[in-house]
Amino acid sequence: MDWAEKRRGRGRTEERRQGRQLRQVLGTSEGERTKGDRRRNGEEKEERRQKEERRQREGRETEEKKRQRWKIKTEEEKEKETEKGQETERWTSDRMKDRGQTKDRRQTKKDRGQTKKDRGQTKKDRGQTKKDRRQTKKDRGQTKKNRRQTKKDRRQTKKDRGQTKKDK
Repeated sequence: MDWAEKRRGRGRTEERRQGRQLRQVLGTSEGERTKGDRRRNGEEKEERRQKEERRQREGRETEEKKRQRWKIKTEEEKEKETEKGQETERWTSDRMKDRGQTKDRRQTKKDRGQTKKDRGQTKKDRGQTKKDRRQTKKDRGQTKKNRRQTKKDRRQTKKDRGQTKKDK
């Protein structure tokens, strides 16, 4: 196969055809079906639909279980309450529980943010203390220099005074 045939795409189709033949020879026996066969027959779509239905059903069941968990009460309490009172009480307790949960969630979020801020602040503080330490070192050096200078100045003034006396 030369480059012109390749460019026209003949080579690729030829390769595909050969591959198909090879698969027919090697791969699937009579009983087996390839993915392509299943797709053509619509079996794959059906399987996908069944899987989706199962997932939804399981989701509904878990939701129902959760709902039941919230509504659990002792038998005596149920007997004491009137039908209407029971319904409203259950509804309000559910509402309160939900509200409490959302509040907690919000609070944890806030706390997380606060800890982040605190961490940043401590980093800044650490940097600041480093700077301060350096500055104090510099200041100490400066005070030393100043002290030396004052000593020199004092000596000089003494000398000057002596000199003026001599001059007079």
